[in-house]
Amino acid sequence: SICIITIVNMVNQYEAILFDMDGVLASVGMSYRESIIQTAAYFNVIITHEQITIEKKKGNSNNDWILSKRLIENNSSINVSIEEVTEVFENIYQGTENKPGLCETEQLIPSIGLIDEIYRRMNGKIAIVTGRPRKDCIKFLVNHKLDQYFNVCICMEDCPAKPSPIPVIRAAELLNVSTSKCLMLGDTPDDIRAAVSAGAYGYGVLTPEEHSKLILNQIEQSNSMIDVLLSVGAI
Repeated sequence: SICIITIVNMVNQYEAILFDMDGVLASVGMSYRESIIQTAAYFNVIITHEQITIEKKKGNSNNDWILSKRLIENNSSINVSIEEVTEVFENIYQGTENKPGLCETEQLIPSIGLIDEIYRRMNGKIAIVTGRPRKDCIKFLVNHKLDQYFNVCICMEDCPAKPSPIPVIRAAELLNVSTSKCLMLGDTPDDIRAAVSAGAYGYGVLTPEEHSKLILNQIEQSNSMIDVLLSVGAI
């Protein structure tokens, strides 16, 4: 379970493909994850990308506002409200009148041609299942000309966050497909747990950063996200 491109030859086994957004479609190493780091820095707390990855591996880390608050409080003696954290985070991620937001750094990971191929092979039965707010999800799809492919998007506002199975179940219902015929692509244990709990299949995808470290032998597979994803049921 490494690369999204490998699923092209698997799609005929399923009736629908569900995509997580961050780390699967959108590169977020310099946007969402960097926003966590800069939010912590605002409160004089130093957080690293490695610490974020460790928390993601543990699970229950689908909401980056909550994750930011957790990391700040676990690495300092201060207590901050979720409202304070969210306001700082959003100013960094969305930007202000005087400074562009880190959301502008996001790029599409797979080629649009690959998405088009999967869309055609699945007869249009593909969906987004993300923890992003809907406006952020739609903005990314429109900016990268993907909105024509994704008529079904399950977002933060719609239901409980992954690892709850409800987002996967909701997407399957809207696509009029049984969850047992769905393949969920995700880069975190929360994605895979949500899929498996819903009766779907979870396929683990590495983020570009994690994949690069593995290829360059900067991390062992046993310390990578691969084994974590497989341990929670990824195929």
